[in-house]
Amino acid sequence: MKDRRSQQQRGPLINSKEIDTHTAENDSNAPERVYTILAMEDDDIVRQSLAAYLTDRGYKVLEAPNGRVGLEIFHEKKPDLILVDLRMPEVDGLEVIGTVAGESPNTPLIVVSGNNAISNAVEALHLGAWDYLLKPIEDMAILLHAVEISLQRARLIEDNRRYQEQLEELVKKRTAELEETNEALAFENAQRKVIQAQREKLIEVLESKNAELERFTYTVSHDLKSPLITMKGFLGILEKDLGEHCTGDIKEHLDRIDRAADRMFLFLGDLLELSRIGSLVNPPTDVSLTELAREVVDQVNAQIEKHKVQVEIADDMPIVHGDRVRLGEVLQNMIENAVKYMGGQTNPKIEIGMRSGGEESVFFVRDNGIGIDPLFQDKIFGLFDKLDPQSEGSGVGLSLVKRILEVHGGRIWVESEGEGKGSTFCFTLAVPAEVSSADLG
Repeated sequence: MKDRRSQQQRGPLINSKEIDTHTAENDSNAPERVYTILAMEDDDIVRQSLAAYLTDRGYKVLEAPNGRVGLEIFHEKKPDLILVDLRMPEVDGLEVIGTVAGESPNTPLIVVSGNNAISNAVEALHLGAWDYLLKPIEDMAILLHAVEISLQRARLIEDNRRYQEQLEELVKKRTAELEETNEALAFENAQRKVIQAQREKLIEVLESKNAELERFTYTVSHDLKSPLITMKGFLGILEKDLGEHCTGDIKEHLDRIDRAADRMFLFLGDLLELSRIGSLVNPPTDVSLTELAREVVDQVNAQIEKHKVQVEIADDMPIVHGDRVRLGEVLQNMIENAVKYMGGQTNPKIEIGMRSGGEESVFFVRDNGIGIDPLFQDKIFGLFDKLDPQSEGSGVGLSLVKRILEVHGGRIWVESEGEGKGSTFCFTLAVPAEVSSADLG
């Protein structure tokens, strides 16, 4: 009982409800069991008297006039309890006790003997007898009590045996399940290690390929500038040599070549810039987005004034940690795009601010310009994707912005209800603390 209590306090691995301790004896709906008692007594009167009394009490009684017959009945009938006299012909009571106790130690043996020698009682109990009664039995209630107590003890022993068997079976079952689970976990862990190793290898290969691609892009964009410079130089020489003859179609063709070269210069410059992001960076610092936005607006003020755009900058944007120069490029690109795509707006306006996005802060540059059709809102962040092929620029700008924000652990997207509804470019950044520019005031 002590072990079971300790197990319950620890939280048992086996639920006691899973063990069937239910027996027919305590089932009120089951028929009452009739126990069989074997009475071994060479005195016919005593034996018959015992049998009659116990039969009247609901027991089934088998009779044996001596030990030899009694053992034969024991082997054949397997009685629930045995009453045995010590002095019997052919096979005496002590030999019977030794045989029965050796073959079936859980069968109750009650000695009913007229021999009141202490030594005989001790020997009988030593051999395996459960109780010892002296004849004559003046009060048969004493016999009945001994029989009931012995049968109850036998039932408890049998219940305990069955409980132990079921417990052992459950332990085996749980052990097998745990071993199976452990094997599955071991296999899963091994698979995870393999996947992790493969992932690390793929990351290593990807980083190597990205570095190679960046080197290639840098080389291509850098090397292609040389022939462009040569081409523009010869264009100038050709135009000078032609002199007064450089008119009409000749002048138009030379100008088109010159403009194409300028676009190529711009394209290669943006491509070179894109290849550097992530590898060539400035030391990260604490950056006030409000102050940075004001600086960028001052830098592009000529364009803003030219198009008469009203710009509003929120005072409560927080401090972020990152590359100040690159973050300035992000804001400059968004502001320039907002100015460029105002369309025919009579009251052009740009708002730069922040809103709550659940667990993250969302920064935005909002305009009331021409807007973007929802079908094309993902496309604009692709490399060289321009919704208006005739517009200025190389089509790399928003790709640069997207790459810069990804390096800073952020992301970018655009919100617009469609053409003529304006656009809101939203982006996120890692904000180390709830500090705003107004707090620095």
